[in-house]
Amino acid sequence: MVMTKATMPTVSICILSFNRLEKLRINLRKLYNAVDYPLDLLDVIVIDNASADGSPDMVEAEFPLVRLVRRNKNIGVTGWNDAFNIARGKYCIVLDDDAYLEGSSLRQAVARMEANPRMGILALRVLAPNDALDFTIAYPTGVLSFWGCSAVLRKQMIDEIGVYDPLFFFQAFELDYTLRARRAGWDVAFASDLPAFHMTTTGGPQNAMKFYYSRRNLIIVAMKTFSRRRLISTLKSQMRVTWAFGREQSGWTKTKAIVHGLWIGFFAKMR
Repeated sequence: MVMTKATMPTVSICILSFNRLEKLRINLRKLYNAVDYPLDLLDVIVIDNASADGSPDMVEAEFPLVRLVRRNKNIGVTGWNDAFNIARGKYCIVLDDDAYLEGSSLRQAVARMEANPRMGILALRVLAPNDALDFTIAYPTGVLSFWGCSAVLRKQMIDEIGVYDPLFFFQAFELDYTLRARRAGWDVAFASDLPAFHMTTTGGPQNAMKFYYSRRNLIIVAMKTFSRRRLISTLKSQMRVTWAFGREQSGWTKTKAIVHGLWIGFFAKMR
């Protein structure tokens, strides 16, 4: 679908920030100088999750057109909900502070959303700068999730199915949101030819916190989605993973994190 300036919709760029001042600066500079989309149609929102490195002050001083929301507490990925609630655009472009767009990716993504009124989520291909790493290949999400650091969400869909579940701090929130979107009849797609760039070039260490939240949130999603039989099967598979880690050298830290996450996830959803 070919769009002209007259037919291009306003889009809200929803950036979540936490203690990455220099990468956030690059993100915003790219947005204003290297993206093929009319600046007057960009509604740029930065949600700062209580950064201690001066990030919000930098945004306020250097990017006066940005709508800045300063949180007094880090609430993780659900900080994006603040942006969704005030977004003026037809689409919400979800970006991490260390991810950026350039070139025609945004314009082409919006064109594809415009061409399919039931497209609720369009995930972009996530690359490291200079194509040093393809995150979507190195860390595949499967068809029921997406890389949450760079995706296009239709505002109409958000208004219909709601914002990100506040039970999620990070990990597995994309899976939960994809399932909610699909259950409501919205299409979810992956644009393999439209890149976004992620400046953190590895997936990070698989530390105890990641294991805790991944298992906690997986159980929350399972309890929201599966029948009792499927839930029991999921629990069994996770316990096999737990046992495998426990047999590794120094694996008990991971094992305790997994068990804690499974336990807390079960009771978090029960409340």
